Amino acid sequence: MQAPQSRATGALDRTLALTCALGLTALLSASCAVPSADRADGARAPESGDTGTAAPTPIASIVGDDVLLVAPDGSRAVIASTDEAELLQAEVRPGREPDDPVTVLALTRVEERYELRYVTVADGDPTDLYWFPSRLQVSPDLAQVADVPPLPVWAPDGSGLAWLEWDHDGTRLRTVGWFDHDHGTNPSDDQATYAVPDLPLGTQLASWEFDEDGTPVLVTRGEGQDRWRIRIEDGEPVVALEPAS
Repeated sequence: MQAPQSRATGALDRTLALTCALGLTALLSASCAVPSADRADGARAPESGDTGTAAPTPIASIVGDDVLLVAPDGSRAVIASTDEAELLQAEVRPGREPDDPVTVLALTRVEERYELRYVTVADGDPTDLYWFPSRLQVSPDLAQVADVPPLPVWAPDGSGLAWLEWDHDGTRLRTVGWFDHDHGTNPSDDQATYAVPDLPLGTQLASWEFDEDGTPVLVTRGEGQDRWRIRIEDGEPVVALEPAS
């Protein structure tokens, strides 16, 4: 499998990327709202949400050791850097209001281990690149079974995220809820794990959607019958191949 498409290749003038806090504040103000759970722990499944009204939203980009926010007008600002991990993926959390902080989820690799991290930007001021707590992290042994990045996807309303991981017992779907408080935002303990043994090891998610009836559906990467749909019905996953178009 290929590395995430968001990973940039080529050099970029970092002096240009390092904008002042006022420039970053202007970048954030351009965004607006757009249009989850370990079963053993009894956590609830993800819920549908209001997708809101689509509007220009900043996107995240990776250049070398830096995570950048890119505004709709193309201006960019470095919001996080790391020289002890490889940055693989960066995705902006959807579902925020114009004055809410921007949260960017990052998938990193340190030696043989994948890790989830995040950075929040409020009033033009980015936080550190925080680690997820160990209880919410990607399985540390995942790469020993199938060395494929477990690309996480956001729920359309930003209420949580999901990814696929695996061990010698097979593939499982994991979801983690997301929590907002004052001017902060971080992962919550609302989590779930679903066994999905039909999915081959190394399968990656492409999107989190809601069916017309509001049921959460996770769609894997691939085309035609190479794509799987995981529909969470009454707290249980229903897995099926997507018909060829």
